[in-house]
Amino acid sequence: DGPQQVESLPYDNSIWRSVATISAHNSPVYSVASIGNILYSSSNKNFKVLSLDTMQVISDINAHSAAIKCMTIWPEKNIVITACDKVISLWDLVSLQNIATLKGHKDEIKSLYVANGILFSAGKGGPTYGSILTWDLRSINPVSYTHL
Repeated sequence: DGPQQVESLPYDNSIWRSVATISAHNSPVYSVASIGNILYSSSNKNFKVLSLDTMQVISDINAHSAAIKCMTIWPEKNIVITACDKVISLWDLVSLQNIATLKGHKDEIKSLYVANGILFSAGKGGPTYGSILTWDLRSINPVSYTHL
């Protein structure tokens, strides 16, 4: 049978361009996430809360001891989740207070994803090289890890 052909969509690339620049950080921006009209962006040791209506910084949270490389939002519980090096922090979206810290990775965390109350954290190493840790955020306990 062979591979199926996929038809390209007729996009005019000349019309795709940036519509705004938000200059909120003084160092590289590693990650962004949003909920409603609020944007969260991570940089060196902090994450910022920005209004998408005004494109202005609402809050600047000193969150970690080094660069926050990834973040995600658990919208059902109004929690923003950040990762720095080997540590994951959960932040209440309203008070912007740290509500939990998760540890278990042996090396830098590169990616976070949350679905149905389960957080997946991936990076250079969990308990073993090439693993994805899963955390049951409903109880804030690690439930397993998957070695790839």
